[in-house]
Amino acid sequence: MSNGVNAIKGFDYQATVILDRLFDHFDHNGPQARARPEGADDLDLFWVKDAVEHRRYQQIKKPRNQETKKPRNQETKKPRNQETKKPRNQETKRR
Repeated sequence: MSNGVNAIKGFDYQATVILDRLFDHFDHNGPQARARPEGADDLDLFWVKDAVEHRRYQQIKKPRNQETKKPRNQETKKPRNQETKKPRNQETKRR
């Protein structure tokens, strides 16, 4: 898969997560809360509670497998022309 396709999948993931967090942000903090996607970070959230302005800057990245460092959707792919070893059948001795 080309890097461009992976990038687009990452952008789609980021947009979906941002939308979910925006719903949550406004549900919890009301209509006076503010948000700025792609501001200082991937998502900047602002709200006022008890006369104090709060800010949260969130970085959103598609999760990767920690062992292979590959996106989770690519874990099961095998390189082409890779040989696979079949287990040998156990031979039984006849007496």
